[in-house]
Amino acid sequence: MGGRGQSSASAGASSRNAAMHERYMAGELGTKVTNHDDFLMRQVFPDMNYWKQKESKTSGYAHADRVSPDRSHIVVMVDPAHIRETKYGYALQLDRDNVAYLKSWQVMLQSEPYKGQTGVNVALNQRYFKVSKARYQSNDFAADGKNLTYSEWVKAAEEQQRRGNTVSMRY
Repeated sequence: MGGRGQSSASAGASSRNAAMHERYMAGELGTKVTNHDDFLMRQVFPDMNYWKQKESKTSGYAHADRVSPDRSHIVVMVDPAHIRETKYGYALQLDRDNVAYLKSWQVMLQSEPYKGQTGVNVALNQRYFKVSKARYQSNDFAADGKNLTYSEWVKAAEEQQRRGNTVSMRY
């Protein structure tokens, strides 16, 4: 019922994004597809129904699904405490002793919350999800090892999608 490659649980949120994505690509939303948008659709949100719309003369929001149909790309919202800035980009704190290093374009900081969303959107790719030993211990996190697998992050993204929390960020 949810369409090709989608579970019926996420069909409601993604069907709206799918329809809006088609309108965006057709130029019906008053914004044009830029080179940056092309990069986002290919690298960050592949097959995730990316679209954007102007809210006013000076601001607009971009939207997308949280999970790609093949589950190889996800965008999960995390608490800002999970993100650490490093010399070369960012690190996603997985537990007390482990991190996953991220490129700066994978971390979408919210300058202004959209409809109560207060976390940080992080784009993860199954192919490049690598757990590394942190150079520091973060006592704010448990050492349970629960978040060390990509599949755990997919479950979190799917739950956020199921609750209707699609990716929404100001541009």
